[in-house]
Amino acid sequence: KKIKNEENFFPIISKAEVSSHTTIENRVWTTLGENVYDVTDYIKNHPGSDKFILMSAGQSMDILWSYFPFHYNNKKISKLLEKMQIGKLPQEEIPKQEISDPYITDPIRSNKLPIIQDKPFQSETYFPNDDSHHLISSNEHFYVHNHFPVPYFSSDEIHKLRIDLGTEKVIEIKLDDLKNSFTCYEQEIKLHCGNKPNQFGIALWKGVKLYDILKFSGLDTQSSTELNSLHLHAQGHDGFEISIPLNECFEKSALVAFEMNGKILPPDHGYPLRLIMTDSEGIKNVKWLYNIRLRKNDCDSPWQILKKPVTDNN
Repeated sequence: KKIKNEENFFPIISKAEVSSHTTIENRVWTTLGENVYDVTDYIKNHPGSDKFILMSAGQSMDILWSYFPFHYNNKKISKLLEKMQIGKLPQEEIPKQEISDPYITDPIRSNKLPIIQDKPFQSETYFPNDDSHHLISSNEHFYVHNHFPVPYFSSDEIHKLRIDLGTEKVIEIKLDDLKNSFTCYEQEIKLHCGNKPNQFGIALWKGVKLYDILKFSGLDTQSSTELNSLHLHAQGHDGFEISIPLNECFEKSALVAFEMNGKILPPDHGYPLRLIMTDSEGIKNVKWLYNIRLRKNDCDSPWQILKKPVTDNN
């Protein structure tokens, strides 16, 4: 069975048939709304890395696009999709339920922030005047560069940092214990992204040294051979993950921060915990930090791939 769509006749393709196409060898198919697409030849050119586009292999990409709504009404993307369309879903299999907005719980922001993108939210720092570029920026006027919706936490949630040294022993440290059982430090640090001229800001960050946390967790900090071979995998509650050579973390006095400018970390800036590193591109300052792993190799997340060479993500 075929149906007419302007100049083209598209075959009817069932979801079951789409689900059987999930590999490069067998062609990668996906759906959006009522349409079926073969995206195989585009995968290697996808600017968000192949990993993102493969998340929808053999199934709908409607939910994924709800996290990145800038894809909609983009003429360039629409033209690409037109070339990749190979069919349509049966009428009875076309999604009828509207997907809820995953950004509904994002925090309210200052209307002075120069917005770059609404969802996921990205903005420049608001500077009242030229002289303020070299001063500490207030939390509400500090630039934001999110990759996903801001994680939502209930008021009674107990926050923990998970530490996995790559051995059988994995420990968890409660946020309150980080604050009360470790020596805390304050550092004035400038963060920056490369997207826009004013995607940078200076803040006073308070937290615990990553070095102290890992030593407490059982890392042999005296073994230079071991330290030189390890990578820190840092993961946030939003699903963002990146890895950094452990020696670099120590050289740049990495903090696991819980305060920004004397206040609890705001939701947009990583509450409850954020990895903060001096003289580093913003992408390494992982927000909503909850999981740290030490491994011999880099992680294989989409952001790690995009980071080589370093891009302007944060």
